[in-house]
Amino acid sequence: MNYRVIGIMSGTSHDGLDIAYCEFEKNSSSLKYKMLSTQTFTYPEEWLIKLKEAPKMSSEKLIKNHFEYGHFIGQKVLDFLKNNNLEKPDIIASHGHTVFHQPENGFTFQLGCGSAIAAQTRTVVVSDFRAMNIAFGGQGAPLVPIGDELLFPEYHFCLNIGGFINISYKNKGKRVAFDVCPANFLINHISQIKQKEICEILNVKKADFDIDGTVGRHGKVCESLLNDLNNIEYYNKSYPKSIGAEWFNNIIIPIIEKYKLLSAKDILRTVYEHITFQLSKVVNDSGVQGKMLITGGGAKNLFLMELLRSQTNLNIQIPNNKIVDYKEALVFALLGLLRVNNEKNTYKSASGGIDCSGVIISNGT
Repeated sequence: MNYRVIGIMSGTSHDGLDIAYCEFEKNSSSLKYKMLSTQTFTYPEEWLIKLKEAPKMSSEKLIKNHFEYGHFIGQKVLDFLKNNNLEKPDIIASHGHTVFHQPENGFTFQLGCGSAIAAQTRTVVVSDFRAMNIAFGGQGAPLVPIGDELLFPEYHFCLNIGGFINISYKNKGKRVAFDVCPANFLINHISQIKQKEICEILNVKKADFDIDGTVGRHGKVCESLLNDLNNIEYYNKSYPKSIGAEWFNNIIIPIIEKYKLLSAKDILRTVYEHITFQLSKVVNDSGVQGKMLITGGGAKNLFLMELLRSQTNLNIQIPNNKIVDYKEALVFALLGLLRVNNEKNTYKSASGGIDCSGVIISNGT
């Protein structure tokens, strides 16, 4: 059977709302996919502020924004369909925007009410993917590995470099996955607190991130900062494990603050070394060799990719921009389809909990 599903993703880097219109051809023995159309909606200033301030909002205001953001997502879906002359999909699968993620305390929260999306679009919606997994004792993340297994089986590793880095691979026949370390979330944080210096180096008026890794490329590693980062307790924990914005704020920012007098070049160079050290350690400890698929915004960071290639023996492959930019939206479309069909849509071996996630919401008709 053929299914048309929209997958929606909003990452921790606040880059925008990614929408992918996907077609799946599915039968008992095979699964094929096409991404028929994609678009990223940059957040207007109003929503950028709301998303960044969401963790500090009062409970009443947060709930109000949860519904409003759901309607916002729904309207963007309608705009997307109209802009690209697309038919109404069978299903919409929305990840939402993570505000809180504390599996160690038994809760998570993704902004973007699924009922509001369904009301706006009059389409069956699957949302709130992480909550069920955490309710059953899991990490609520990463959920993407089933997509790695079913859609990209030719790769030995699948790596997504977004706000945080997550990796998935097979270990003794089981798909395992976990968050490795912060990436763009950390690079962008440094770029913003050192914006004046970075703008001067890049000769631009505004720079929210280190374009192509240009600034960090010309810095020197600060060994004490590198040691402080590499000695973080999380890196010694076994999987399944995951991290979020709260962890970043509580653990990473105080370390960076200690070294705020360092130049932007040296802090960023040290951060790149930290990221590639943690990645190469995971790869080497896995005992797996072969091809690695890299997606997410970090795949476009030329210096980061050079460092990673130099520190591993892997055949690193970066796909076309559509896969790089929209792989997570594609996979959440698949998760939504599997959920509606009452099939396994997550791996307990990767995230803990159970092999099922997502709440199905009627289209209201």
